[in-house]
Amino acid sequence: MRSVIQKLAGILLILSAGTAFSAVKTVYSASELKNILQSASLQGGDTVLVADGRYSPGWISMTAQGRDDAPIVIRALNSGQAELYGSTTLNLKKAAWVEIEGFLFSMTAYTAIKLEACHHISIRANRFRLTEESGESGKWLYIGGIWNDPEALSHDNIIEYNSFEEKHEAGNFITIDGGSSVSRNDIIRWNSFRNIGPRRENEMEAIRIGYSELSLTMGRTLVEHNYFENCDGDPRPQRPPHPDPEQSRP
Repeated sequence: MRSVIQKLAGILLILSAGTAFSAVKTVYSASELKNILQSASLQGGDTVLVADGRYSPGWISMTAQGRDDAPIVIRALNSGQAELYGSTTLNLKKAAWVEIEGFLFSMTAYTAIKLEACHHISIRANRFRLTEESGESGKWLYIGGIWNDPEALSHDNIIEYNSFEEKHEAGNFITIDGGSSVSRNDIIRWNSFRNIGPRRENEMEAIRIGYSELSLTMGRTLVEHNYFENCDGDPRPQRPPHPDPEQSRP
């Protein structure tokens, strides 16, 4: 009998070893949300569920790293029912294997989500409809490097199944940036983009990948299966007129 109990105890110990460090935490307040996302204890396999409601925790700096087989999941308990508003910004810095899913972003901040030298971050099934202040330029979702470390690059991030709508001040719905190079191997797919404008001479693209100083670097960004409606906020390149064949004759 003792040997049977010992075997069962060994099996339970093995099973618990794989889950002992994984946790599911439901948060109900802005302070709880900020504290847990900035906590050094977050690790691969942990899930943070955000209850229905409106949250304005301000600037959140997150450096947590999950794993390929066990990402850190930050998810609205009910899709679209957890709203981040006010001065809130999710700033992920050198974070990896994190999933952000199901939120409504309506904040007045310059940027809703900022990735600095991050990789394998999934931003999925969220609604972005920021409350812009008149004359304020904003990049709603930013992927780039670290301003004082040009070699720290982002790569392999996924933006999918989100909606971006009603942007009427300068900036972009999505900005892919970098340091010594543009962020690499990012994927933008199955998103909807609606109503960006009125048109400007510059800084009104729905998606901006790189800029002039990074134009010769290799980004390999994949943009596929997205829906664009009324997204002509930045002027199209002007083609030179076709020469008149009659005038070109000697």
